[in-house]
Amino acid sequence: MKRKGLALIAVIVMIVLFTSLILAVVLSATMSIRRANYYKDKLIALEIAETGLQKILYNMNYYGYQENNTGTTWSKASWIGSNFISSSFSLPKWYSDLITSKGLTENDLTKYETEISLPEYGGKGKYTLYFIDANSQTASETDLDLIVAKGSYRGRTATISFLLRGAGEIQMDNSGNYFYGDFKNSLGVQPVKNPNRTLGTCGIPEAFNKHVIYGYNVTFPNPSTDINIKGNITYSTVTNKPTNLSQATWTETNINFLDYIPRVETDLFIDNIPSPPPSYSVYFISPPGHPNEAFEFRSEHTGSDTIVSPPLGNVNYTSPSDYTFTNTQIAYSFKVWGDANSNGTPSQTANLTLNGTNTISNACYVTNNLTINGNLNTTNSTIFRVGGALTINSGTIINGDFVCILDSPSSINITSITINNGSFVLLIKGGTNPGINISGITINGASSNYKSAIIIYDNSTNGAVINPISIDNIIINANGKTKIFVYSKRSVSLNVQNNLSDNTINETPAVIIYGEKEAKISIASGKQVNGSIYCGSPTNAQITLDPNSKVINGVLITNGTININNGVSIIYDKSLFPVNSDAFRGFVGGRRKYLPVPGSWRIEW
Repeated sequence: MKRKGLALIAVIVMIVLFTSLILAVVLSATMSIRRANYYKDKLIALEIAETGLQKILYNMNYYGYQENNTGTTWSKASWIGSNFISSSFSLPKWYSDLITSKGLTENDLTKYETEISLPEYGGKGKYTLYFIDANSQTASETDLDLIVAKGSYRGRTATISFLLRGAGEIQMDNSGNYFYGDFKNSLGVQPVKNPNRTLGTCGIPEAFNKHVIYGYNVTFPNPSTDINIKGNITYSTVTNKPTNLSQATWTETNINFLDYIPRVETDLFIDNIPSPPPSYSVYFISPPGHPNEAFEFRSEHTGSDTIVSPPLGNVNYTSPSDYTFTNTQIAYSFKVWGDANSNGTPSQTANLTLNGTNTISNACYVTNNLTINGNLNTTNSTIFRVGGALTINSGTIINGDFVCILDSPSSINITSITINNGSFVLLIKGGTNPGINISGITINGASSNYKSAIIIYDNSTNGAVINPISIDNIIINANGKTKIFVYSKRSVSLNVQNNLSDNTINETPAVIIYGEKEAKISIASGKQVNGSIYCGSPTNAQITLDPNSKVINGVLITNGTININNGVSIIYDKSLFPVNSDAFRGFVGGRRKYLPVPGSWRIEW
């Protein structure tokens, strides 16, 4: 039997099969093309998001950066852009969990956003920046500010976010420009969000990068001869700028860092100084009603009639309020009072003079003036408290630490003294118009108990300046953080008359001096300082290098003027800037840099 039409059916079946196969190939290719275009657009959107983040970081770190300080109404800011608006950005769960774990709520957040179109993508690309500003007056907000960049291209989106290091806040000025940084006042229309904010909380300090001079104004002689400066010089203004400094790199800046150069934290240098005891083992007090009889002294704890063992040496008084210790050895804490009333209670303050060789091994409280002559031996437990004036006369030799707390001195006079294997520490707690004259301190081997060979912390107010402190020579032990540290709420000046060139602490500052009214440092002609020099003041700060003086392995830092004379050498040493160092050892502040918190980057497709 013949099967008519079978060939036609077979042909039709084959056509259907081939058509289906072709259709499947076309559909597969179309899906692949669409998928490729989808991922291409997604990658472009991701690139756009990356562009947004890089732009805001660039603006914050390098473009339009400004700093200013006007006392109690300071602000510290970097420009981040304009046209931000209030945002209803929905927090990702990981961020909500993070702020909750830190004690913050969404009420502690301020949300901003701005949309930027990118013409380089044919008008089809844009990114939206979301800035989530954490501001809490009750909980730490460090590393909690969130920046999100959402890139868009032809309807496709990708998001990159990170946390910003430090704790800052956003403010807007009257022109609609937004700034990020530390604030105590408003840049413009916005109120202060966090009045408890402290200076230097935003970002991290930027490293100095081989600077040997970091000053507001730098002056040179005209003409300049034999000046050798090796390293970077940052300045705002310069006078008689030389052209023959082959190893110097000049960095001119329009940043107003007059009040924002790196600064020392004063607590770093006084936090290990002991306080006087609340009570003393012995009162040195003249007998009640018998000022001319033999001296008696009584235990503070056992009553006025209990006589304790006398010290070795001579203890006498020329009047009920004037005592002299000669060649004594006293191992217990004691207080020197004046005359006593009828019931044995001290009735007036007293002066103490130390003559000959005295060994004081514990706390000594002189209720009025203290004068030291001859030799003084101390221990780690020795601490003086003085209610009146302090005088240390020329030729005095102190073996061990000399630590003295002055309550409200009328004057301080120290002339040509020598300290062996000890530090010289003065804490001036208060007083009005105390005259302070320190001319000549030689230290042979500073103590490792304190962070400086010389520490002078002047908390007094008003009146005269601290007259030039003359430093003749210092040999410091390796544990010190600096050779000389001076802080004064008044004006202060320091003259370095001899070399400060101990090689064991080249990586630490040689001199740190700060005066709230004025601060000046001068290095005598031909002398050498190993280590860095910091000089700061809100009003007038000066570092002067006299002719042929040298600063080796050091950096000069001041928010005032650096005066450089002919023959001066300033040499940079890379050991001052080790890897992973803070901006500079012993200093904080300076220009802030904004970086992501490590490990906080997130990409969402």
